[in-house]
Amino acid sequence: MTNTEIPTPAQDGLPTLDWRWKQDREKAHELHQLELPFVLQHVPDVEAGVERWKSNEYLVERMKHQKHSVTVAHSGRFMYFSEDKAKKSKSYHRPTEKLELTMEEFFELPVPDLAEDTHYYFLAGKADHNWIAEEMPTFQNLNEETKAALGWGRQPLPAFLAGSASAKSFRQVIRDETDSGRLGHGYLGTDANGIPLNAGLFLNSVNNSRATHDQTRFSAGDRYINMRIGQKGVIAEGHFDVSRNFIVMMRGARRYFLMHPCECLNAYIELADKEDPEYRHWKVRPDLPDFDIESAPLLQNVRALDVTVQAGDILYVPSYWIHYLVSLTDHNIQLNIRSGIAVEGFDHVQRASGSVGVQRRMQLERQYYQAKQRTVWEKAVLLFLCFSATVEIFKRKKHVLGMFLRPLKGEKGLL
Repeated sequence: MTNTEIPTPAQDGLPTLDWRWKQDREKAHELHQLELPFVLQHVPDVEAGVERWKSNEYLVERMKHQKHSVTVAHSGRFMYFSEDKAKKSKSYHRPTEKLELTMEEFFELPVPDLAEDTHYYFLAGKADHNWIAEEMPTFQNLNEETKAALGWGRQPLPAFLAGSASAKSFRQVIRDETDSGRLGHGYLGTDANGIPLNAGLFLNSVNNSRATHDQTRFSAGDRYINMRIGQKGVIAEGHFDVSRNFIVMMRGARRYFLMHPCECLNAYIELADKEDPEYRHWKVRPDLPDFDIESAPLLQNVRALDVTVQAGDILYVPSYWIHYLVSLTDHNIQLNIRSGIAVEGFDHVQRASGSVGVQRRMQLERQYYQAKQRTVWEKAVLLFLCFSATVEIFKRKKHVLGMFLRPLKGEKGLL
């Protein structure tokens, strides 16, 4: 799990869709509505950004030399924890430390050679880089409020996006692209009013249409973009996020292990105590060299997707999907596009929560140990039966062999 070599194939059974093809864009919307993960490639805004973001100098300038949060771990393993909950606990030992550095200072930090060396993880929050949404209009939240703020249909296209098209309005550019058979700038297409249909994909403001009235309280949630930069070997321990998450890889590569919310019990996700600083994270460390699987036997039942996300790829991780990740390259950069909270998967979290979840996990572990004990006895019985059968066969063979050898013994005295 800690291997930093980029594996082949890059995706383990996960749908990989090409934004340039209409049927793939429609499939992305369908999977998004079903709250299932997928990988999206060849989004024009992202591909253009990948080229620009190869330059450290460009990023440093865009971030305006502001200081941002940098997490420090004296190994490659990063465990998120709630600082507020940690303050309330007298016994909790914080697994990481915090620094405030500019992006330029972060890029100058030493690159770790070994997994147990000190690693650094850069995080720019949602208020620190509005320029990202400006560069990538595909990710704009095009609800009525935003359209009004943009002066939709009157706002000229940013000059850096489209050469001679920069003097046209957003609506006219999209209409021209649609009429010519192309759908430029990453948009899915337009409705009757010329509004892009990607408005409900990346920055979705509501839950999908299958939510019931009683479930609408889970559809709220912030919609924003975070930037994260990791050094090679950085590990984010297994956890789930409540909000939907589009992971946009802008530089380098990361390896994700994705698990359905139904794996909360098998993956030992902490859901018993909401005041635990590491709530929503697993309470085991299967990536440690001395980890004993017998201490967490249900991990053997976990089913996971192994996905490598490289520069230009977009991975959709729905609400409550457990993920564990490894940074495969140095200074890899990803954007996290958070967008509301889904209903699907929450029922699995509920079943694994509180004292009921603890009892259920204990029951599953008892079943495992009982089955293992039965297996030991079954093996012992099988060995005994095999031994008895072998002895019986040997006796019969000896009797038959004696019948043939007796005449020889009597006639020639050979035996």
